[in-house]
Amino acid sequence: MANAEEHAEINLNTPDHDELDHDQDGLDFLDDDVVKHTNNGVLEYNGTSYAVGLIWLSISEDEDKSSIYKKCRSLKADFYCYRNNVFQCGFGALRDGHRVSMSSMAAIAADSLVGEWHGVFVADNGWHYIAAHSDNIAPYGDILFSNEEEAYNHFVAESKKLKWPKTYVPDTWNYDGNDGEISYESLIENTSFSSLKPANLDALFSGKVNKGMAMIAAIVVFLIIFASIFSTSFISQFMPQKAQAPFPNIAVRDTIALPPREVEAQIDPIVEVIENFSIAQPSAVLETCLTNFDEILISLPGWNLATMRCRSNIVEAVWRKGVGSLATIQPYIDQFPFGVNPIVGSRDDFIVSKAINSNALTSEKMNLAKRQEVLLTLNNRFSNLGRVDVQDIAPNNQNRNATGGSRRLAAMNNRHSNANEQIEKKTIEDLPALNVTLNTKTAPVFIKNYFDIPGLRINFVEWNINNSSWTFNMKIYLLPANYKREGSEDA
Repeated sequence: MANAEEHAEINLNTPDHDELDHDQDGLDFLDDDVVKHTNNGVLEYNGTSYAVGLIWLSISEDEDKSSIYKKCRSLKADFYCYRNNVFQCGFGALRDGHRVSMSSMAAIAADSLVGEWHGVFVADNGWHYIAAHSDNIAPYGDILFSNEEEAYNHFVAESKKLKWPKTYVPDTWNYDGNDGEISYESLIENTSFSSLKPANLDALFSGKVNKGMAMIAAIVVFLIIFASIFSTSFISQFMPQKAQAPFPNIAVRDTIALPPREVEAQIDPIVEVIENFSIAQPSAVLETCLTNFDEILISLPGWNLATMRCRSNIVEAVWRKGVGSLATIQPYIDQFPFGVNPIVGSRDDFIVSKAINSNALTSEKMNLAKRQEVLLTLNNRFSNLGRVDVQDIAPNNQNRNATGGSRRLAAMNNRHSNANEQIEKKTIEDLPALNVTLNTKTAPVFIKNYFDIPGLRINFVEWNINNSSWTFNMKIYLLPANYKREGSEDA
C-alpha cells in the first residue's frame, strides 16, 4: 500500500494528487534467485527440527486465505507461515523437507531481535544466515549452510552490500564490528513459535504417497458403508411388508404456479462498510501504551534508556550501554513483570518487549468525515504542537480498477446489475485514507484526547528519551468524495 501513497502538505487548499498504479497481488518484484528453494531446509537444534530456507514476503493487514494460497501457487510452495508481531508470511516446500506444524527458526529470531540486523547462528547441522530489515525477514535472508566457509563468505558478501546497524556472528570468526554471538537457546526461551500450515493436500499428508494411501483408505471405508446400506436394502425386499391403507385418489392440476419471488433489495457494499465502521478509541489506545510503558520502565545501573515504542500489540524499550555491562544488569532482570521478554546478547544495547492485550480495548462506532474536514481538524489541533506530515492512501478498489481496465469495470457492472448474484465484498481498506505522522515535544498524557478524530487508528507511538521527543504515526479512514450522508442537503 505504501507505493500508492502521495505526499500532501497540511493545507486546506492542497489539491488531490494522481494515485500511482500498482498491483498488490503481483510477485514480479522477486528475482529468480529468490523464487527458489533449497534442499537444506531443515535445521536441527537440541533434538528438534525447525524449518529454514523459507521465502518471506510482506502481506496486508486484512489479506485473506485465498490470496495466501494464490501466492503459494505462484511460488510453487506447499506451506505458509505467519509472523507473530508483523504482517509477514513465509512460504516453504515439501521438497525442502518442510512438514506441517514445523516451526520457523528465522521467525523466532526476528520476533526476538528488533530493527535492522543480520547474522549467522550456529545449529547442530550447520550455520544459519538470517537478515532482517525493519523487523521484516528479507526474502533472501533465511539460508542454512552445511559448510562454515560458505556461510562466512555469504555473510561477508552481504555485509558489503549494505551498512548493517547490528551484526551477530560466532565469536570464533573474530569479525570486526561483531555485536556478539547469540545462541538459539536464548531466543527460543523468550518468544512464541510460528508454525507451518498446509496449502494443499500433498502438504497436509506430508507427500503424494501418504496422500494416495489416505485416499485409498477413504475409498475402502466408503465402499464398506455403501455395501452395508445396499445389503440392508436388498434383504428388506424379501421381508414381509405391513399392509398399508389405500391413498385417496385426488385430482390435482398438471402445473402449480408458484408465487413470484420478491427481489431482495441490495445494499451498496461500501455504504455497509461505512455504516458498520468501528475502531478502538485512540485516546484509550494511548492510555494503554503509557500504562504498559510504566510496567517496563526500570532503572538499570550503567545503562541509559534510549527509546520506548508501542505498536500493534507489543511495547518495547531499548537501553544503550554506558559504563555498565551485561553482568551488572543481570540481577535486575527479575524486576520486570511476568510476560516481559528480555533480549541479552548484544554488547551495545539491551532490549525488552511485552505483549499487550489490544483485544481488551472496546471498539466504538465512529462517523467518518471527508478529507477536507479531517485536514481542517488536524490543522487546528496539531499545527502548533510540532511537525505534521500527511500522505494520501489510495483505496484498494481504485488500485484494482486502475489495473483491470474497462473490461473488468464492465464485468463488475454486470454483476451488480444482476439481482441474483452476490455483490463483491468490501472492507475498510476500500475506503480512502490519510497516513499522518506527528513529531512533537508534548507528551501524550496532555494531548491524548486530541487524537479522538473520526476514523483515526494509532499505528505506533515512539518516545525518544535522548531528545524528549514523541512520534505518533496514525491512519485516518475517510468518506469517499462522492458519498452523501443520509438527511444532508446534498443527499
